[in-house]
Amino acid sequence: MLRGDAAAARASFQQAQAGRPESPSVQLGLAQVLELEGRAVEARTLLEGVTTRFPKAGDAREKLARLYLGAGDVAKADTQAQAMLKLGSSPAAHLLLGDVRFAQKNAAAAEAEYRKVLQLQPGLVLGQVAVGKALQAQGRHEEAIQFLEGAVRAGANSLELWANLGSVNRRAGRFQRAVEVHRRVVEMAPRQALGYVLLGADHFATGQWDQAIEDYANALQVEPEHAGAKQWLARALAHRARDRAGTGRLEDAVRDLRRAYDLDRSAPMARRLGAALLETRAYADARKVMEQGVMLPGAAWRDSLLLGYARLATNDAQAALEAFSRAATQTEEPDEQAEASVGAALAEVELGQVDAAVQRLTAVGPSRAAAQVAGANLPRVLVRRALVRLEAGDADAAERDLDLVDKLGTGNRKELVRLAQFVRGRRARSRGATRRRARPSPRPWRPRSPGPGPTRARWPPPSCSTRRGRCPPRASS
Repeated sequence: MLRGDAAAARASFQQAQAGRPESPSVQLGLAQVLELEGRAVEARTLLEGVTTRFPKAGDAREKLARLYLGAGDVAKADTQAQAMLKLGSSPAAHLLLGDVRFAQKNAAAAEAEYRKVLQLQPGLVLGQVAVGKALQAQGRHEEAIQFLEGAVRAGANSLELWANLGSVNRRAGRFQRAVEVHRRVVEMAPRQALGYVLLGADHFATGQWDQAIEDYANALQVEPEHAGAKQWLARALAHRARDRAGTGRLEDAVRDLRRAYDLDRSAPMARRLGAALLETRAYADARKVMEQGVMLPGAAWRDSLLLGYARLATNDAQAALEAFSRAATQTEEPDEQAEASVGAALAEVELGQVDAAVQRLTAVGPSRAAAQVAGANLPRVLVRRALVRLEAGDADAAERDLDLVDKLGTGNRKELVRLAQFVRGRRARSRGATRRRARPSPRPWRPRSPGPGPTRARWPPPSCSTRRGRCPPRASS
């Protein structure tokens, strides 16, 4: 069991039981083997039978109660703890009952049971740690510090005791003392991740991301598969990335988030990395990350929203529209649905569904974020629709779109102003040509250009003078 060799342990326990009356201690060993194999339900079933057949088997009751606590079944754990206490007032019985009370969120009652443990067995490290835990749960951090410091001065040199002393100092805001104590934990167990993880928590609490990252990395060097170290290293990297992005160091932020995503393949981490990649215009990478992110447990509407923008940026408007539509169905909040609708409008523009896009952008909803995106894109979409309408010969509708652009304003976007001026110029030229074709000539008898047909002669001709009587007689028509 100590080596973690479940098969060998099972064989030994079965050999001990073979040919002999049922032994509660051997059955307890077999239950521990089942727990080691991850078969907790079978272990509970086995011990339930043992405690029924052997009501006075205290060790079996204690183990069964702790299995119930691990499964969250506090009521059944309480029943077993009470039955164990009836067998005799022992440190183990009071410690178990204290743990049950603690699980019931009754820290004061738990403290009373833990103190009974120390009355029965003074100096028991488990009891001292438990009392400190109960005091912390009641917000009595200073008392917890004094109690644990007293235990240390009395000669207690337990790794768990020192670890708890540092943690309660951190919770009380005594960060320097917490670091000192947890460095002592590292010195006591340099080949364990515990001390490094606790130091990382101290530095994490004060926002010292570089130091926290170093601490958690050290923990993974000694225990590469330590789940807590991986999780908190990823979180520290994400926090440092946020700070770096805030100071314009986007490339450094992306590197941190890539490393964090490698450690923590979760939907929130994918969301952070995807957003950063979109910000740095690495659209293909952003799409790859978000395609994975929407499939991870806990993925929500915002993951689909980011995937929609990543697809849109990689010129896949139809797939983007599908992602935005899915985002709208993943939430019931009006603000969030409005953000998804605005994204869908941008995809519809690229698909040529401009009228539908304009309708979405003009009826945004209550979301401020959606209103900002719509306000930034609606003038451009209207100018685009005006150009399409003008090419289709609907000049009046194009003029209405341009008037609406004037009403909304173009801000400082010079390229949009030039585009609107270009459309208006085409509109004016089109209107001028139409008017010239429809306008009647002011002198219909005078041709616009000389042609082969007869023209009316000017009279009198410029060569004669009527005053001197030199003009030839006018020919009769």
